[in-house]
Amino acid sequence: MMATVVTVLIISSAAHSSAGVWTTQDHYGDFQIVLSEHANDSEKLAANELQRYWKGVLGHSPDILTATSGKPTIWLGFDPVPPALLNGVEPASFSDQELWIKTLTHDGQPNLIIAGGKELGTLYGAYQFIEDYLGVRWLAPGETYVPKTPKSLPNIDVRYKPSFEFRYSTYFNNISDREGLQYYRQVHRWLPGPNFGCHSFYRMVPPEKYGKEHPEYFSMVNGKRTFPTTTGYYNAHPPADQAGKLAQLCMSNPEVAEVIMQRLREDIKANPNEKTHHISQMDWGGNCECEQCKAVDDREGTPMGSVLTGLNRVADMLAKEYPGHMIETLAYTYTRKPPAHLAPRPNVAIKLCSIECDFFRRFDDKRSKLNRTFAEDIDAWSKIAPRLHVWDYTTNYYNFQMPMVNFHVLQPNMQFLAAHNVKGMFPQGSYDTVAEFAPLRAYMLSKLMWNLNIDFDAVMKEFIDLYYQEAAPYVRDYIALLTKRVDDAKAVLNFNDKGAWYDVKTVEKAQALFKEAYANVSSDVTRRRLDIVHATVQYAALTCPPQMTITKDKIVLTRPPSQTLEEYFAMLKSYDVKNIVDYFPLEDFLTQLHGVTPPRHSESALLKLENERNLLWVAPQLEGSILRWRDKALRAELLTGYKTYSHGVGTWQDWTITPGVAEKRVALTYETVASDKTGVTLKARLDSGLLLEKRIELNAGTVNVALTLVNDTDAPIAPAIKVHPEFYTQGPYRPEIWGLGNQGWRMLNKDIRETIAAYGERLPVNDLTRLAAHVPEKRLTIFTDFSGQSSVAALLYFYNAAKSACQVNLELIPV
Repeated sequence: MMATVVTVLIISSAAHSSAGVWTTQDHYGDFQIVLSEHANDSEKLAANELQRYWKGVLGHSPDILTATSGKPTIWLGFDPVPPALLNGVEPASFSDQELWIKTLTHDGQPNLIIAGGKELGTLYGAYQFIEDYLGVRWLAPGETYVPKTPKSLPNIDVRYKPSFEFRYSTYFNNISDREGLQYYRQVHRWLPGPNFGCHSFYRMVPPEKYGKEHPEYFSMVNGKRTFPTTTGYYNAHPPADQAGKLAQLCMSNPEVAEVIMQRLREDIKANPNEKTHHISQMDWGGNCECEQCKAVDDREGTPMGSVLTGLNRVADMLAKEYPGHMIETLAYTYTRKPPAHLAPRPNVAIKLCSIECDFFRRFDDKRSKLNRTFAEDIDAWSKIAPRLHVWDYTTNYYNFQMPMVNFHVLQPNMQFLAAHNVKGMFPQGSYDTVAEFAPLRAYMLSKLMWNLNIDFDAVMKEFIDLYYQEAAPYVRDYIALLTKRVDDAKAVLNFNDKGAWYDVKTVEKAQALFKEAYANVSSDVTRRRLDIVHATVQYAALTCPPQMTITKDKIVLTRPPSQTLEEYFAMLKSYDVKNIVDYFPLEDFLTQLHGVTPPRHSESALLKLENERNLLWVAPQLEGSILRWRDKALRAELLTGYKTYSHGVGTWQDWTITPGVAEKRVALTYETVASDKTGVTLKARLDSGLLLEKRIELNAGTVNVALTLVNDTDAPIAPAIKVHPEFYTQGPYRPEIWGLGNQGWRMLNKDIRETIAAYGERLPVNDLTRLAAHVPEKRLTIFTDFSGQSSVAALLYFYNAAKSACQVNLELIPV
C-alpha cells in the first residue's frame, strides 16, 4: 500500500552530496533489474519494491529479468553480479541484515549493485536506496511522501550494518489499517523478537493447573505460597478480586524449570520457526521468599539471582534439545539489578527495562539519581549478558494524551545503549495514531533504531515540514515550549508523569500557538493532523493544575477555558481512540478524572487553626481538605496541599473505599458548622446517603480528627469510607512503618526491600492501637493513635519515596 501525499517541499537527500553524478533523468527509462533465477522471497520483494518506487519517483518501470541484456543494470543480490564488478567484496562476509549499495560504470553503461546478507540485506538495501537516493518518506501507516523527479542521481558506495539486531515498537498497534501498519513496519525495517509476549510466568506454569497439587511451584510471600485462584491474570491488569494473590514462581525449584521446559516443547512444536522464547516475571511484585530462593538472592544481592538460577536450568535443557534456540527474559523492577556472581547462559538474552528512569534526562546524566543507577545496572549487565536487549518507555503511561517531553534525549540515549553492547531495542509507545506526537515519535525512533548517527534535528525538521505543512513552525514552537517548561520547572518525568509542570500559563501559550497554526492551514488533511496534536493541549487545558491564589481567609483556584470531560471524551471517541493508556480502554479516562470536569473556577473559605505548636489550613469547599499542617516546633510542613492541591499529594481528605472501584473523595464540598482558632466542625451529605460530620481540633501537641457517620435513612448503608492523610516525608525517603500492640512497638515493613520505593499494606486491627511513620534521615516521626476506637475495621499504610511523591499515608477504615 502506498498513499501519495502531495506537497510543495522538495527533499534534497544528504546522500546527494557525494561527489559526481552517476546517472541523469535522460537515462532513467533505460534501466533493467536483474535478479537471480534462484532468488529468495526477500530478494523478489526487493525487486518489486524497487520497480514500483523507480516508477513512482523517476517515471519509468524497469523490467525485472534474470539476465542482463546489456542495458544499464540494477543488480539485486550477489548471485547474479559478475565477479569482476564486486572488486574484491566478499559476499560471505555480510551478516543477515548488512547491505551494500554501489554505483559503477560497466561497458560504458551505468550499473547499480544492491546486495547484502541473504536473508534481509538485499531487501534492506533496496529500502535504503529508495529512501536515501529516491527521496521517498514513509511518514505513517498509509501515508507516504513521493518527491518530484530529481534531475540526477549521485555516485554511491555504502556498506552498512544496523547497530541493533532486534527493532520493534508498539506504535500504531490499534489502527484499523492493518495492511498499512504491516507495510510501515516493513519499510522501516522493524524486526520483531519473541512472539509469545512478556510477563509470561503464569503462562508457562498456570496456577489453575498446578496450584492445588503443587503450591511449591509458586512464590512464598510472607510465609505463604501465593498464587491466584481464577483465570484472567495473564493480562498485566488482573481482576480486582485477585488482590493479594498475585505473585511469581519459585524459580529455585528444579521442578519448575522442568515444567517450563515442557511448555517450551509444546510451543516449539506449534511454532517450529520461532527460535526465541520469552519467559519473564509477571507485571507485579511477589517474588519468592522461600529458604532456597532467599539464599540465592542474598548471595547474589538481587532477586534476579533465583530467577536466573531457574532460567539457566531451562536454558541448559533448551540448548541440548534445540540448539540455536534462545530464551529472552526481563530485567525489570525487582530483577533489574544484575547478580553478583551468576551470569546468563549463552542462549539467554536479557531485556533490561528503563521504567524507573527520568525520561527528560539522558541515561548518562550523573546528576539524575534515577538514571545514574540505571546506567550502573546496564554497565554491569553489559559485562555478563551474552545478548542484551532494552525495553525503553517513550510515551506517557499515565495517559497517552499527556506529553512525554523527550525528543532531545532519544538519540543520545539510544547511542548510550548501543555503546553498552545492547543488540535489541524495544521502545514501547502509544497504540493509537491519536496520541501525543505518535507519528513523529514513531518515525524518529524507527530512524534511530536503523541508524544511530542520523542528523536527528534535520530528520525531525523534515518530518514536521512534510507532515504538518503550513503548521510546521508552530508545531516546532510547541515542542520547544514544552521542553523549556519542563527544564525550567526542574521536573522529573517518570514513565507515568501526571504533568504537574504543565501549568495554566503553558496552556495559554500553547493555545495561542495553535490558534495561529489553524489560521495558516489550508488543507483538511493537515488540519486533521493538527487536531491530533492539539488534543494534547486540550487535555492539558482540561486537567492542568489550577492557578492558586491564597489570601488571609480565602483560597481561589482557576483553570483555563476547556471542553467538559464529556466533550473531550466524545472527541477522542470520534477519533477512534481505543486505549487511554496501555491496554486500558478509553472509558477509563472518565474514571481517571473521577467522572467530573475539573472546575474552571473554585474557591473556598480558608479556615486557619493555630496554637503554639501547630498550624492547620482547612478548605471546607475544596472537598473538606486539610491543605496545610505545619509543625512550628520542628519547622516542618507535614501536609503540603496548599502547594499541590488537585495535581499532587499532600492533603488530608476523606475517601471512598470499595473493593474493585477507584477511590475518590467522598464529597466535593463541606458545610462549616462551627469554627474557632483551635477547632472546626464540618459536615457533608455523601452520595451513599450517610451524613458525615468531621471535627478537626488542635490540642497541645496533637491534631485530633474525629469522624461521625450518621445514617438517618431507613435502610442500612455500609460506610465505605476511610481517613486519607498524605503526609510529606520531607524528601524522597523511604519511611519505617511501626505499629504498637500488646507486645510493644514492632516495625511492619522491615522485610520489604529498600529498593521498593512504593509499598502499602492493609492491616487487621487485632491489638494495634497506634501507627507511626519514622523518617530516619530527617529524625521525624508521625504518630497516629486509634486507641479507644471500637469502630475501626482496619488500618492501612502506604508510602511512595519517589521524588514526585514523597508521601506516607497512615489510614483508618471504619466499620
